[in-house]
Amino acid sequence: CVEGSHDAVEQTLLPAEIITEHDFSLGPWWPPRTVDAVWCVELLEHVGRNFHKNLVPAFRKAAFM
Repeated sequence: CVEGSHDAVEQTLLPAEIITEHDFSLGPWWPPRTVDAVWCVELLEHVGRNFHKNLVPAFRKAAFM
């Protein structure tokens, strides 16, 4: 799970070891391994168009989007 909101990371009920906090406006995030699928919900409206290119590397690590 990659989360861009620090507040969401602090308040989540998910185990801390499965969450990565990353601000896509600072650059791309390179997942350490390939995954079967990526599900992106309520993200693009919070990341400026000029930073959308930073999302692509994470999506490329998945077999399905």
